Amino acid sequence: AMFARLKANPSKIRVEIANAIAGAGAGAIAATMVCPLDVVKTRLQCQSYTGEFIKYRGTFGAVAQPRYI
Repeated sequence: AMFARLKANPSKIRVEIANAIAGAGAGAIAATMVCPLDVVKTRLQCQSYTGEFIKYRGTFGAVAQPRYI
């Protein structure tokens, strides 16, 4: 039944495809921007605050020191 409605109105198919492409693009941009910030947040949360070994002194310190796992 759904395919019959789409076949009757081909412009709706174009709108749906455009919406899917726009959603995928927005999701990719959001993930690209948020993932590095999550890495910085995790680095700051996981470091030791005993006073003897502090890896990062703030957000910019965590960004400036790239580490690979």
